[in-house]
Amino acid sequence: MATVVRAVCPPSQDRPRVVALKFLHRSLQADPVVLEAFRREALLGMQLRHANLGRTFGIETRDGRVALVLEYVDGFSLSDVHRHILTTPYFRRSPEVIAQLISELCRGLQALHDLQDEDGRKLGAVHRDVTPQNVIVTSDGKIKLVDFGIVFSPASPQRTATGMVKGKLAYLSPEYLMGKIWDHRIDVWSVGVVLWEMLTGRRLFKGETPSATVSAVLAAQIPSPSTLRSTIPAALCRIT
Repeated sequence: MATVVRAVCPPSQDRPRVVALKFLHRSLQADPVVLEAFRREALLGMQLRHANLGRTFGIETRDGRVALVLEYVDGFSLSDVHRHILTTPYFRRSPEVIAQLISELCRGLQALHDLQDEDGRKLGAVHRDVTPQNVIVTSDGKIKLVDFGIVFSPASPQRTATGMVKGKLAYLSPEYLMGKIWDHRIDVWSVGVVLWEMLTGRRLFKGETPSATVSAVLAAQIPSPSTLRSTIPAALCRIT
């Protein structure tokens, strides 16, 4: 749906010179539904001000294409960190490092869930896409949750296009997949899946096919992380 590139912008007091530009694919530029969803993403993102959430500076037209102007986060996705770093013996012995990263992710999500309108009313914002790919570990070891393209709020109920869960099924809650009533707790579920996978080094609900993954999520057979790594503290297992 979109392409993100690093860009250097003219000097401005409102944003840094180095930013990320998120361009809609050319085939979607004339789609009014997609453009409206893009605009809503920009408006919501500009309200977010938290150290653990990626910033949105605005929406502009560059070279005839609509683009979001986003904070450029220098780092790696949590999935890359997990694959290349967290499998080393040191990190296997240090679940405290994982707990610290996840606690920062939770702080960012709390700020999103607590987002209010101008009258002080909660917007009921829910990210709906908390996956290792959307969590960035910065070069100085901080966490940034990014990509607010499918955030839902009753005050701005723009639904996303069919297929938005492609590749993300393993992190969605049973209630969401079954079409039941859901709220911000589906994000809490997703964080739990991410935490479990980081602690164990395994995928929790990955199936051979999308339907097999959904079946695994709905069955919700979740062993304690300590059954796979006995060094994980009992308190952290209970939190997971």
